[in-house]
Amino acid sequence: MEAPRWTASSYNEQPWHFIVATQENPTEFNQLLSCLVEANQVWAKHAPVLMIAVAKLNFEKNGNPNCHAFYDVGAAVCSLTIQATSLGLFVHQMGGFEASKTRELYKIPEGYEPITVIAIGYPGDPQTLPEKYQQQEFAPRQR
Repeated sequence: MEAPRWTASSYNEQPWHFIVATQENPTEFNQLLSCLVEANQVWAKHAPVLMIAVAKLNFEKNGNPNCHAFYDVGAAVCSLTIQATSLGLFVHQMGGFEASKTRELYKIPEGYEPITVIAIGYPGDPQTLPEKYQQQEFAPRQR
């Protein structure tokens, strides 16, 4: 979590907030896991860490809209990803989550927007996935 802290942002506002849950606290972990769509829950339940990246949409200094907030949060998550990778961890970002449920469960106020859910951990054995997901895992990667 130190890497995002050092990420550059517009006016150094650092408009990112992270809600973090670990397997060490099953109640919190399962609450965050419940925000994911079913297809992501299948595998993300095995990650040791789940987190939600949230953007603050207005500047602290004057209350004006921060049109760079999403970009800045993306940069912070990129820094997190690079640092985690250098430590041998894998990071997977997911858009497949229920933003309204996330907002309700975590009481995310107006002026803040949940952007992505992030799983951090080590790669698992793809053979343990249901057949449908194994096919996706072993399919050739395309861009």
